[in-house]
Amino acid sequence: MIQRTGGAQVISLAGPQVIMPLAGGNGLLNNLVAYWPSNEAGGANNILDLHSNALHLTQVHSPGADTGKVYATARTFDGANDYAYRNSATLLQAGNVDLTVAVWVYLASTAAERAVVGKYLTTGNQREWVFEWNPAESAFRFIVSTTGANTFVIDADSFGVPTTTTWLMAIVWHDSVADTINVQINNGSVDSAAHSGGIFASTAPFQIGGINGAAVIPWYGRIGPVMMWKSTAGLGGVLTAAQRTALWAAGAGLPYAQFTV
Repeated sequence: MIQRTGGAQVISLAGPQVIMPLAGGNGLLNNLVAYWPSNEAGGANNILDLHSNALHLTQVHSPGADTGKVYATARTFDGANDYAYRNSATLLQAGNVDLTVAVWVYLASTAAERAVVGKYLTTGNQREWVFEWNPAESAFRFIVSTTGANTFVIDADSFGVPTTTTWLMAIVWHDSVADTINVQINNGSVDSAAHSGGIFASTAPFQIGGINGAAVIPWYGRIGPVMMWKSTAGLGGVLTAAQRTALWAAGAGLPYAQFTV
């Protein structure tokens, strides 16, 4: 049996589902900046970018590895001091552009604030953006800045409080045409807020598992994969609803090998 889901067709056989791109492609390679599967073994292994941009991340304090979602393994973060980073680069900077970041996360505890991924440095007012769990609001949230000092927030209120030790797919984006910031969890309802002025292009490092150039508000649980798209206004750096559904892939997640133009 063949059924369609967003930009993909799902072939149900006796074994597991096989997800194939539709004719014409799902477009997920267009404007893709980086794809970090985060499926390396723990220990001395850095987090590698599968994209030809090769924006590999250096790990600090040896994040581990455990059972993954999209891939067999994902990187684990201890909620104390391990993270991975890359110093600021033009490809990773925002600005008044279309920007989408998608990530699979597994939260071990909701008791404390936890940063999943971001480019955010409070020192010298180099805030850019961060996606995090915030226990005070009982919600995942997307925080952006237009100046490096101010902040604007959109909470994933539609999704509510997540179940711990469960994999979730989160997508956050800035739409520079509609002038909005947005967050969506598990291909559900989109929470959106008006936002003009773009996102400050900071010198902060890009980080998984923490912010501030260290393990500040460190992640506790698993992360991977992490994906990022970017373009000038209106040219595809914001994923369409069909692309987000294809990426969700009925809860299985779409691996990089099945991204097409």
